[in-house]
Amino acid sequence: DLRFFLLILVVFILSFGVTYHANLYPNAPQQWSVLKDVLYYPYWQMYGELSLENIEGKEPSEDAGTCTKNETLWRLGKMERCPEKSFLAVMVMAAFLLLTNVLLLNLLIAMFSDTVKKVHDNSEKEWRFHRFSLVYEYYNKPFLFQPLNILVYIFWPFRRYFCKEDSFRKKLNEGDREALSKLQREAMEVYRRSGWTLEKDKIDKETQTTV
Repeated sequence: DLRFFLLILVVFILSFGVTYHANLYPNAPQQWSVLKDVLYYPYWQMYGELSLENIEGKEPSEDAGTCTKNETLWRLGKMERCPEKSFLAVMVMAAFLLLTNVLLLNLLIAMFSDTVKKVHDNSEKEWRFHRFSLVYEYYNKPFLFQPLNILVYIFWPFRRYFCKEDSFRKKLNEGDREALSKLQREAMEVYRRSGWTLEKDKIDKETQTTV
């Protein structure tokens, strides 16, 4: 679940980051630093660092001489480039915050809740499976330690030949299948009756509460 959620989150961050960068810094040169700038705004905005001055294209830093819009200067690397004013970038930020802080967070909670419910529903089945694996593992292990366990391996063919009945058999005969099928039907009927009883009690309680 977490891998699937992180994949969706990366898609959102990259898509909105590219939109931010294309509107705030149009015609930017193709450099590896662009990838850092693409990830910077959307990633930190998820934690509340909105950088509204840059998103809205305000220029207090240009007056202070820390950035410039002169293409010659920022292309030569002498000064940082100031962001452009873009109303679309503000709208994109509003949509990004809504999707990440509300929808994606609720999606993560829903995915984890569904996983916990599935684990809880299958917990008894998983326990029975692992218990069977443990019992079957020790059933096939020789009871003598090494090197005396070689005697057990020598004895096993005789036991297989003279002891036809295996108490740990995997295949059932016809009588065992009928008995198992009857047991399953009886268990299903008991479960169905208990469900009806619980539903009837629930309806009675709701009726009494309403009255």
